[in-house]
Amino acid sequence: MFLGRDFLPEEGQAGNNHFVILMHRLWSQRFDADQNIIGQQIRMNGEPYTVVGVLAPGLADRGASGLMVPMAFKPDQINHENHFILVMGRLNDGVSQAEAQADLSGVAKQLAQEFPKSNTNWGVSVEPLHLDFLPKTTRTRLWLLQGAVGFLLLIACVNVANLLLASRRTAAARSCAARGALARRAGGSLVNY
Repeated sequence: MFLGRDFLPEEGQAGNNHFVILMHRLWSQRFDADQNIIGQQIRMNGEPYTVVGVLAPGLADRGASGLMVPMAFKPDQINHENHFILVMGRLNDGVSQAEAQADLSGVAKQLAQEFPKSNTNWGVSVEPLHLDFLPKTTRTRLWLLQGAVGFLLLIACVNVANLLLASRRTAAARSCAARGALARRAGGSLVNY
């Protein structure tokens, strides 16, 4: 955070979710980098939201969104047939990826039992965050491209090595020719220089 704080757990409750964190870019451009923005209200969709934080400049400024609000659902809005939310989290210290996968797989199994119509054949995959930004096919293509570039670099290095060897051979041949000419001039004896 650049200013303020992150959301509190109770701010994710339906009816108590009118809080907002601004991205640094939006805060700078739209709110003139007002240092006193924390605690002020802004209006979105005709409703007041309290600013609780401003993110530090960085990766978040590259996205299309300029702000974040807590995601809160009223009970009548919960529909187990929609599977559209991507969840990102940080593992607690000492918890391995395999342990988190086992724990969340248990949650998915329980949901499948409670809601068989909507959650059967749905699971959870715990993966490092860096793998989420590129689909597997794109990652495979990038590895193939990297291999092709590496192969071209290898060919270029071999060609440069061959040119260096050829230039050394040419220099050696010239040296031998010069020595031979000097030897003939000196009356047939070999002269070392």
